[in-house]
Amino acid sequence: MSYQAKKSSLRKVKTDAIDAYLLCVLYYNGEPHKIRGIQLLDLRNLSRQQEVITNMYVEAKL
Repeated sequence: MSYQAKKSSLRKVKTDAIDAYLLCVLYYNGEPHKIRGIQLLDLRNLSRQQEVITNMYVEAKL
């Protein structure tokens, strides 16, 4: 992921501060070539809700 982003950059000078900033932007924005669909986000939400409900069930049973 970061290797592809580095290749797409036109900057050839090595600067750690700029590299760290670009990695942060890449991390928070996600990969530019991946587009997450609504279905994937809904599935992620449902799995998180299922985990919370399962944990609540286990705590109630104990």
